Amino acid sequence: MMKSWRSARAAWSHVRSWMQTRRQPGQVLVLFALASIPLMGFVGLAIDGGNILAQRRIVQNGADSGAISGARDLARSASDPKATAHSYATTNAGLGTQANTPSTTSVETYINNSGTTGVSKDAAAGINVTVTKSFKTYFLSVINIPTYTVSAMAQGKVQSYAPSGGPFIVCGDKAAKVNSDGSTTNTAIVSDWSPPTIDSSQIGKEFAVHWPQMNDNDCDYYKNSGSAYNGVAYNDPSNVCTGFTPGQGCWMAGTTGTHAGPSRTAVAGLTGCNATDENDYNSCIVILPIMAPKNGAGNASNCPGTDPYSGNQKGMCVRLWAAFRLRSGANTPHPSGCNDAQCHIGTLLGSVVVTDISSGTVSDCTPPCTGPMVVRLSQ
Repeated sequence: MMKSWRSARAAWSHVRSWMQTRRQPGQVLVLFALASIPLMGFVGLAIDGGNILAQRRIVQNGADSGAISGARDLARSASDPKATAHSYATTNAGLGTQANTPSTTSVETYINNSGTTGVSKDAAAGINVTVTKSFKTYFLSVINIPTYTVSAMAQGKVQSYAPSGGPFIVCGDKAAKVNSDGSTTNTAIVSDWSPPTIDSSQIGKEFAVHWPQMNDNDCDYYKNSGSAYNGVAYNDPSNVCTGFTPGQGCWMAGTTGTHAGPSRTAVAGLTGCNATDENDYNSCIVILPIMAPKNGAGNASNCPGTDPYSGNQKGMCVRLWAAFRLRSGANTPHPSGCNDAQCHIGTLLGSVVVTDISSGTVSDCTPPCTGPMVVRLSQ
């Protein structure tokens, strides 16, 4: 009996071993089938995800090239800058798609300096380009995503000098830096006068560039004269800093009074800044002349000849130019007595290098240039 039981157990063990051996390949196949689903998902994510990132970069390149070419044609007064922008944008954004033919569109609109779109060409300070591109996917189509769409936007702007009215003139040695509590500190924004160089530590700080009673923040041109300089150049079409000598400067006429008068709406800067109301200067970027002190380092003796002005029209020696982003004194913080739209506070962005391309040739110039310009910050 015992022998028979042992024989039966051995036989069952053999059968069970045989059954397990026969069952194993089927288990592996099932496990592989189940594991292949997330595996394919990871492969698809890697391939399609990489392609999406690549297409996003290509589309941004297209938008950038469209904005640059459109702004260039706008500065050159070409007949149709938007057509040029469209051609460059769609050509560059349509690259790198292999055989899966994409659908690429580009929409171009003129913008003013504050970024408002849809303005006329004559009122445009630049061009806005938005590129959209749809392309076929590879593995993502398995999960019902047969196509994917990416888009990018770029803006190109040009600068235009406005000689029809006097701009604000900022003192390089004693600019009125506006503190967080509204107080002001006389601060030099020029670190060196040989050659004139903007102090990089002051970039990003706010300064009162137009203020009815600037008092001692006047580079001494009006000190003890009985009148206060308010930061505004004399409003006359001929007051355009003629005879500028690089490294030296030119003469511009300043004026006195508590109001800026007509020159409030004729500040030199982007075409979009040629506003009809002083409130329009909020967030407007302008190029402003920086004057040397009447006495001391970098003084007026560096300007060619002698001061050609007299009386209330004090000649001011402009040595370099800098970009500011303006806001109204109606916003805080602001100095005491500078609490309405007759005051303007500017964030210093840095000195500028100006390139004149209005004639179709590229040449360096300093305002006033003859027509549209392209401007870049030098710091």
